[in-house]
Amino acid sequence: MVSNALADVAVGRQLGIGLNEAARALGEARVSRWRMETFTNDAGLRILNDAYNANPESTAAALRTARWMAGDGRLLAVLGEMAELGAISEEEHDRIGELSARIRVDRLVTVGEPARAIARAALREGMSPDDVAAYDDVDEAIDHVRGTARPGDVILCKGSRVAGLEAVAEALR
Repeated sequence: MVSNALADVAVGRQLGIGLNEAARALGEARVSRWRMETFTNDAGLRILNDAYNANPESTAAALRTARWMAGDGRLLAVLGEMAELGAISEEEHDRIGELSARIRVDRLVTVGEPARAIARAALREGMSPDDVAAYDDVDEAIDHVRGTARPGDVILCKGSRVAGLEAVAEALR
């Protein structure tokens, strides 16, 4: 959301709003539900629910942020389709899979047929088959995460609204 904040400040500057006033307003900004919403549950899992929507840029940013949050700890990424990409859909899902492997996602779970391209690309990029799972159904993904997550893990839920991944985050609440 840094790029959005910077754009807000730039527009504000053009409208005569000072930097101190802009910084104060940004400090009071609140994130809407399912947009980088974070919480820690009673089991010690840190959930990053960014399931409101997804595109290649926001998904890459969410993965990098989750990796940063996890530090040296484990990162589980539950990823769904990035809808409405048209002809570039498979290529962009592939890129997200490649990024998942490169940034060391410890366990990758995909939900839905379009997101299977993410899993396939992560495997091609070197992720172990033991660390990648692809499901058709959100409930299967919930069961998988519940069965593999450990206290201290960061769990990212990211996909377009059609993927319904907010259900994963809410089930872990």
